[in-house]
Amino acid sequence: TYIISNTYIGSLDRQVQVHIKDNVIVYSLKNFVDSSLGEKFDMRYHENSIKVGFTLFLFNAHNVSSINAHGVNFLAKLSIAGAEHGAAVAICGLSESNITKALRDGLEDSGILFYPSMKDFFDDKTLLSGSGGGAVSSKKTEHITKQLVEILPLITQTAMHTVEVMTQSKVTKKFLKIQPLTLEKSITMMGVAISFYGDLNGLLVMVFEESLAKKVCKIFLEEGENSRSDLMDALGEFVNIIGGKFVQQLQRKHCKIEIAMPRTFERISEILQHKKDKKGAQVNFTVDGAPLALFLTR
Repeated sequence: TYIISNTYIGSLDRQVQVHIKDNVIVYSLKNFVDSSLGEKFDMRYHENSIKVGFTLFLFNAHNVSSINAHGVNFLAKLSIAGAEHGAAVAICGLSESNITKALRDGLEDSGILFYPSMKDFFDDKTLLSGSGGGAVSSKKTEHITKQLVEILPLITQTAMHTVEVMTQSKVTKKFLKIQPLTLEKSITMMGVAISFYGDLNGLLVMVFEESLAKKVCKIFLEEGENSRSDLMDALGEFVNIIGGKFVQQLQRKHCKIEIAMPRTFERISEILQHKKDKKGAQVNFTVDGAPLALFLTR
């Protein structure tokens, strides 16, 4: 049995380490922070995290010895650019010992929020209550492309096979349509979105009925009672596995892509927000009578 905590851990192929906790992307800074931060930071990964719906980004600076004007300028620009998409940047662990008052004022002027510690940040329930409000988003409406349609069978087969293995049930395809994401509003439906980028750029959304979500995530959950939060974390991990599988299959076809961290959505309204006109390929399935939807778009 695997136990998934409320922290989904991952890392970038860079020197800036990253993990996700409670739908917040946490970047870990260390040592002396200067202009090299821009070289170590994976900007495409960050931009795709915003695209998939993450709205809060926390920089953990507890292991930072000091930060200079170049490091501050990079973080300030990141904050200002993110604000255009409704994203907020916060930082914890900075004090008089590692940042001057003038540089701190510069970060605050750019909209960066300061917290003494990670605990203080995650105790700010007013701020965190907004981290789940954003839907999968991009500044302009982008529809599905011919290249994405061509890889749809591979993604569909990968998803179907993985669900069948985890549930020991047959997945039945009901229909495939090119349309805006269309879902029946239900309090028992939950979703996960992952974006991918590289030779192909796209967004994959999977929506599960709660009973099905529990089935596919059974291996990740402790026996007995699990909270809805535990289930959402496990579902994000499950869809991330599907993403990893189709990344490997595309690499065999000499198509190199990377995936951003999974963004979970507890409510259908969060997924549909601002997406009523975004067209993609929607495939609806049933698994032992429970609905499952897959939506692929740009």
